[in-house]
Amino acid sequence: MEKPIQAPVAEIQATEKQQADAIQATSAKVTGTIHKFADEAKAAGTRQVDVINGSSAKVLNVYHDICASWLAHRNEDMRIGMEAVNRLSECRDIGKAAEIYSGWVTDSVRRLQAELSSAPTEITKLGNQYLKTAKGLATATHGRA
Repeated sequence: MEKPIQAPVAEIQATEKQQADAIQATSAKVTGTIHKFADEAKAAGTRQVDVINGSSAKVLNVYHDICASWLAHRNEDMRIGMEAVNRLSECRDIGKAAEIYSGWVTDSVRRLQAELSSAPTEITKLGNQYLKTAKGLATATHGRA
């Protein structure tokens, strides 16, 4: 006895419905996963911005301290140089003039040496701040440094 044509059609339709349901379920899972990754990326981006904003202020504070120190030293150099020039302009004795000039040059070199000897410390402060920023970004992005 032959099966009626309706039976295979009904079976095919049932199979197609099962396949469509499976595709829809898989699509919903994929969409959920995509949304989850998008939310995680957005949260990581927000954390990165927060780290950068906080770290930028700290880096700028270190730069400010370095620049303020440098300007203070330049002002002191100018003041001392102007005093030396004024004393030289009033001096009538070549020996005394040489002494004033020698003292000014010696003091200038000593101040320069002091400033150069503090440069590694200043550079280290700046480098440490950049390192903290990098670690903060790694933590914000990946949850670990």
